[in-house]
Amino acid sequence: MKQFFFLSLMLLSIFSFGQTTEEDEVILEKFRKKVVTKNTKLTPTDLQEIAISDRNTSRRSGVQNIYVKQLYCDIEIYNAISSMHLLKTGDVLTLNSQMEENLAKRIKHTKPSISAIKAMKLIASEKNYSTKKMKVLEAKEGKNQQQLITANGIAEEPIPAKLIYYKGKERQLTLAWKITVDEINSSDVWVFFLDAQTGKILHRENRTLN
Repeated sequence: MKQFFFLSLMLLSIFSFGQTTEEDEVILEKFRKKVVTKNTKLTPTDLQEIAISDRNTSRRSGVQNIYVKQLYCDIEIYNAISSMHLLKTGDVLTLNSQMEENLAKRIKHTKPSISAIKAMKLIASEKNYSTKKMKVLEAKEGKNQQQLITANGIAEEPIPAKLIYYKGKERQLTLAWKITVDEINSSDVWVFFLDAQTGKILHRENRTLN
């Protein structure tokens, strides 16, 4: 179960979604018009970079479920996933918004001061991992700097890392490295979020599936 979970996570991290189609643009424009009626604080900049992250259609009702993610400067805002549900007619049945407002004012940095390798070494120091033979195995082009890190003795699989914006307790949106470690010596799957300027660990989650 753990290996299946981690493989799915890696596939989601490594492969980006294809170019937006004309049909997608129609759906996204419908989302923009509807979501501002739910949250009047949203600005055009807040909704400029949105993309369909997933979709499915109910076999029973025919309702199309659309999931929309929010980005800023081509970097995803963590957990800013909204859903819009369309009837067969194309009319909006319901819309649940998790869009963040005033992005331009709340985001200070769009480029990291520390590398993914440096962030991984800070995690290693915190968790007493070995840092021997740690290197970038694969790096993809793009502002979110998706990459895979090899770390013998730490993880069962190459460690995925990418930049996201993480919302803290004070509602600030911090540019952060999201790094997932599937520990080789335990059943734990840890997800770390590190400030991409200071290296401070902002949050950690254990996503172990028993």
